[in-house]
Amino acid sequence: MCAFKNDQIKNEDLVANSQNNGKVLFIATVYNHLATFHIPFMKMLQEKGYEVHAAASSVTGRRDDVENAGVICWEIPFKRSPYNPADLNVFFELKNLSTLI
Repeated sequence: MCAFKNDQIKNEDLVANSQNNGKVLFIATVYNHLATFHIPFMKMLQEKGYEVHAAASSVTGRRDDVENAGVICWEIPFKRSPYNPADLNVFFELKNLSTLI
């Protein structure tokens, strides 16, 4: 999960140009979290020329809010419990996703 505050990022730290500066992946267990807390950061990075991706589960909804912000979304079947063995599969899905992005 990307965690930083507005005042920690300065415009001079992110050089905007007409070419793609790189790619950023936001990861959360659910899209609701990303839609509630991270869309302003996603938009800022897009304005600076970054291609922004998000990976989460849409089980609680709001994936469309993230997609409407111009973010490329990936469905990852996170379980909300850190002790769920199914999340081991999520690790491998995220590893595969990192090669696609």
